[in-house]
Amino acid sequence: MKIAIISDLHCSDKIITPAIPPRHGHIGIRILEKTVDRINREENADILLVGGDLTNTPSEVHHLDDCARVLKGANCPVVIIPGNHDPAPEIFYQHIPVPQDYYDIRGIRIIPFPYDLQTSGCNALRQESQMQRMRQFADGSMPTVIFQHVPIFRFVQDHIACPYNYDNAEEIISFAEKNRVVLAVCGHYHPSFGPYYMSGLPVFAVPSLCETPFFYAVCELDEKGKIVSYTLKSVGEF
Repeated sequence: MKIAIISDLHCSDKIITPAIPPRHGHIGIRILEKTVDRINREENADILLVGGDLTNTPSEVHHLDDCARVLKGANCPVVIIPGNHDPAPEIFYQHIPVPQDYYDIRGIRIIPFPYDLQTSGCNALRQESQMQRMRQFADGSMPTVIFQHVPIFRFVQDHIACPYNYDNAEEIISFAEKNRVVLAVCGHYHPSFGPYYMSGLPVFAVPSLCETPFFYAVCELDEKGKIVSYTLKSVGEF
């Protein structure tokens, strides 16, 4: 299965300053249009995952309609979740198609988690209702990918230089190890990392699409959910 992933577009009405490296959210829709066009022409992806922070501030909700219009042009199923810069899910999903509980493609299950709680320090928490969803749909019957905005990894064992994580990462990873959860796909951490395999849950965080060199990611999985390849691709200059 081939998965295309983009995240952290940060669409904005104005140039975003200060930011290091600079965010180009003021041309976010142009970046998105070019990215979707390239994915359509070159990737033959089975699914496109969009990992949140489509807007730079929750008040810039009008950009979501433009994002929805562009993403509707993808030639594969598209799954979109909100990030901590986006409006709350009940507002976000007035403009963006609501994802299914899961997607079964080529023997792999993908479960999006759009309703996880944002906590202090730009971290996250998978509340009990969402843990129950994970227990229900990641039932061990097939290799499963979990998809969320904030990275998730073991604090000690993974040695990942990322300041963001889930407050209950250990609980989630312990469940994943026992139930054929083979990968965690994330955004949020703009420099990106991974894939890392050091704990029982392989994980990667894709780069921010709004920062040069404007990367999207492509991940190919075999029939058992093992990563065959992971590639970052630039959509070029603007």
